[in-house]
Amino acid sequence: MGLIVMKAGDVNGDGQVNLLDLTELASAYDSKQGDGNYDPACDFNGAGRIDLLNLSLLATYYTVSID
Repeated sequence: MGLIVMKAGDVNGDGQVNLLDLTELASAYDSKQGDGNYDPACDFNGAGRIDLLNLSLLATYYTVSID
């Protein structure tokens, strides 16, 4: 098995950055570590919060197939 590299934005790990990922990020948007809706899979830069930077990273790879 080869090395799997995930792109920022692939929240659910299905190899695509699409509406499913955007929906998950929207649910976690404006949250930080410790908040009930914080999702570390949406924290692409590891800053401990889901903000505009994370949304921008998702948008960069939106509709890109990783397979």
